[in-house]
Amino acid sequence: MKKVIFLVVINFLSSFQCSFAQYKVALKDEYRSDTLWMVNYTYVCDTLINRVHLRNIDNSDDKGLVVYKDTGELPDGDLFEWSHVNHIQKPIELQRRMAKIVDDAFTVDQAVSLNGKFLMIKLYISSVTGEITDVYFNFHKSTGYSQIPIAVFRTIELQLKEQIVFELTEEGRKMNYCYLAWTQCPTGYVAPTLDPDMPFDGSGSGGGGNVQTGPRGSIITEPMVPQK
Repeated sequence: MKKVIFLVVINFLSSFQCSFAQYKVALKDEYRSDTLWMVNYTYVCDTLINRVHLRNIDNSDDKGLVVYKDTGELPDGDLFEWSHVNHIQKPIELQRRMAKIVDDAFTVDQAVSLNGKFLMIKLYISSVTGEITDVYFNFHKSTGYSQIPIAVFRTIELQLKEQIVFELTEEGRKMNYCYLAWTQCPTGYVAPTLDPDMPFDGSGSGGGGNVQTGPRGSIITEPMVPQK
């Protein structure tokens, strides 16, 4: 049932985009920005009223609207950007892989601490290659996501960029970039059950493909506390 809901939500949110930068100006008294300096990477944590917008510092917080790259115009009748759903191919198997990347980045204990609250993941996609160029996270500041280590979000960002490439439609190739977003409540990583009849040689799916080398969550354990 959860997968069905995910597939419905991803298709709905792919047709909606909100310019965070515009709200920062309009509600400047309700906005704060913190830089989170980690080892070998840096994230920006923007908080606007009760929403947290988390991104790699290398990613812009506003690339503007999705428009035709040659004219700068919006698609006809696309005031609310409904046509975004037609810019990239989203086969069910690809959507499931994306959902699994998010699920597996969290430990089960971390997932339980989220208490069923949803995380929004937003992607900016190259209209030339179909590769993911930017990954953004959005959640309510009072939820458990505020206490999840930044390394978890970093893992999601890297694995989405490394493992997911979209097939562009003819219309999508005409855009300045493509956009996709969905919400998901992670379930947490569950190790696969080993087949007792299969000899173990260390080359299985639970081996060297993991980003972290120890138990998940054991390398960086500090909570996401903004640093001035």
